[in-house]
Amino acid sequence: MNPANQLVMLVKYPVPGKTKTRLTPHLTSQQAALVHREISERVLSSVLKSKVRVPFELEIHYEGGDLDLMKGWLGALETYTPQSTGDLGERITSLLKRHYRTPDKRIVLIGSDCPFLEHELLALAFDSLKTTSLVIGPAFDGGYYLIGTDGFYPELFEDIPWGSERVYWETLKRATLLGLKAKILKPLHDIDRPEDLRLWEELKSEKSL
Repeated sequence: MNPANQLVMLVKYPVPGKTKTRLTPHLTSQQAALVHREISERVLSSVLKSKVRVPFELEIHYEGGDLDLMKGWLGALETYTPQSTGDLGERITSLLKRHYRTPDKRIVLIGSDCPFLEHELLALAFDSLKTTSLVIGPAFDGGYYLIGTDGFYPELFEDIPWGSERVYWETLKRATLLGLKAKILKPLHDIDRPEDLRLWEELKSEKSL
C-alpha cells in the first residue's frame, strides 16, 4: 500500500493588529493584515495547483477567526482544524502526533508567509519523502517555510528558539542526532519584515505582466 500524502497549512485569520505585526509601523495594521491575506491566498493557490503533480489531503490549521470566517475566506471545500495551544513546536508536535496515529503517511507542513513557494516545490517535497525521512525548505531569515517527515519525530520541534535566525540550523542538528536523512530544498524569502515588502511588490508586479 502506498503511503498517504497529507499537507498541513498553518495560517492565521487576517485580523488587523494581530497579523504581520512586524510590518507596522511601516504599514498600518489594516495594510499589514491585507498583505497577510494576499500572501496566504497565493500560498493556497500554489497548494491547489500542486495536486496536479501529486495527490494529497489538505488540512488547514487556523488561528484566530472561526470556522465560518475561514470557509468564507479560503473556501468551504477545504478541511479546517483550529490550532492547539502552546508555542509553534508544541502545536506542530500535537498535529503530527494526531496524524501519525494512522500508519503509512507522509506529512508536509507549510506556513502562509512565503509567496515564493511554487507548486513544483510542494510536489518535490512529497517525492523526496519516498527516499528520505525529512524534507526542509530553509528561509533566508533563518527559519524554514516547509518541513515534511515520514514519521513522528517530536525531538525536531522541542526547545527550538522559534522566531530566531537559528531555527533551521537547530532543526538540522536534531535531524543529524536522530540519524534522519534530509532533503534540503532551495532557500526562499518569507515576508515578515518591512525590508521584505519590496520583494512582495516585485513578485506581484511580475505576475501582473
